[in-house]
Amino acid sequence: MGDRPDLVEIGDLLRKQDPRLLEEPCARLLDAVARDRHPVEPLLHPLGFVYAPLARWPHATLRLHLWPPVAQRRHLTADEVSPMHDHTWDLVSYIAHGALENVEVSVVEVDEPSDADFRVFTIYGEGVVDRVVPTQTLVRIEAERKTRHFARSIYTMPADVVHRSEASGDPTVTLVLALRTERQTERALGALDLPAYTTRRQAFPRDEFTKAVRDIFLEN
Repeated sequence: MGDRPDLVEIGDLLRKQDPRLLEEPCARLLDAVARDRHPVEPLLHPLGFVYAPLARWPHATLRLHLWPPVAQRRHLTADEVSPMHDHTWDLVSYIAHGALENVEVSVVEVDEPSDADFRVFTIYGEGVVDRVVPTQTLVRIEAERKTRHFARSIYTMPADVVHRSEASGDPTVTLVLALRTERQTERALGALDLPAYTTRRQAFPRDEFTKAVRDIFLEN
């Protein structure tokens, strides 16, 4: 368990989408993070989880995501877009601990604000800074599809699917492979009258992150 994790191996196994093959290498990685033997620089994501970039390759990135207990999570405010968004990458996620529900959202464009539920916003990422800009596109939600995922399972999320993710009340940890696509900007749904704004992803204390991982994986 003390061996240095092979991140290339983990990335390859995530591509294969076989959770059984990921249990041991993922356990080695989490053990190394918990014991502070693998350096991480975690950041607080606007959607309430903490993420630690692990590796970056030409066509993919590998990250560790941690949702704290629900009482400790940050929640989006009325001055921000909703949690419903899409990605510029295809996502493969292995749930190492906890549970997570994905809600995929189908929308249809409308012309009149009176028929709309949300406005579409474009998110321009510039390092740790995100510029969130309203577009002229108005949409109405037509349907939602919920899927629930548990520890030691894998789920995928294509780049262009609007969705929101809701972790269980207990801490949830996922290992995420983001596969780059041709898309350049992300989208999110927000209030019809919400103006453009800029948000900066704040650094999250490394010692708090490693302690949280340690509490989950070494003391249970």
